[in-house]
Amino acid sequence: MKKPTLCMIHDAIGNQNAIAKVAMSGVHQALQAGWKVTVIAKHLDESLQGSVEWLRLYVPPRLFFVQWITARFFIQKTLGQRKFDVIHAHQPQV
Repeated sequence: MKKPTLCMIHDAIGNQNAIAKVAMSGVHQALQAGWKVTVIAKHLDESLQGSVEWLRLYVPPRLFFVQWITARFFIQKTLGQRKFDVIHAHQPQV
């Protein structure tokens, strides 16, 4: 039987801030449930790097506004043609 797949999307997944911690918790829960997890993030906690597929997210430097309006483009570019059972995004523009 094929494992279900999860794609977690956020700028950072780790201990950087509260949302990054929530995202990391979700990744841990999916892994414990036997899911195959792909992460799209600029920063990923070292403890997860051997357990998930990490697709590095490009985030333009400076200016939050530019980062916010370009996030959807860069996320879609990073995803390519991949398909997942669940996509959990901590990015409102997704």
